[in-house]
Order: sequence, then structure tokens, then C-alpha cells
Amino acid sequence: MDTNVILLTILTEKALNSNFVLLGFIVEDVRKEPYNNVLQKHICSKAGLSDTYYGGKTNTSRNESYSFKFIKTWEKQPETDMSIPHGAGALF
Repeated sequence: MDTNVILLTILTEKALNSNFVLLGFIVEDVRKEPYNNVLQKHICSKAGLSDTYYGGKTNTSRNESYSFKFIKTWEKQPETDMSIPHGAGALF
């Protein structure tokens, strides 16, 4: 098995977010390091994806934006900790 790259293909009619969260945890368990490190070292950097990264606190200097919800007026929403969406949505 090539330990530098982990490729798992999930073949289903529907891709469920929970599958991708679980996949992120499997990657961490197999590699013995955080998912964001594996993603950066073994996928993004090797593919030349310099503007693709695991999210953190909102950084407007990187053209990231806050979430807003319209409730009579636009209200800024609390930030989501990226450990919640993990492998299913923490990628920017």
C-alpha cells in the first residue's frame, strides 16, 4: 500500500456528509496525524493547490467571508468550528 496517498472511493447513489466525516477520521487513524496535515502534505501541496486548505477562523485577508442570515435585517452568524464539518466541509 502506498502510504503517501490514501485514496478511498465511496460508490453510492448518494454521497452523505457523514461518509466524508468518517473518512476524515479514518485518514487520521491510519496516518496518525490530523486530517488537515494529511490534506496539506499529501494532497494539496502535491497537486499544486496553493489556495486550497483546511479552514479555521475566518480570515478576511484571504477573501474569506462571514456567514449572515436575514432576519428582518442581515445578522452575522457565529463561526462554525471546522472540527464539526471536518472531512465533509472544512475544505476551502
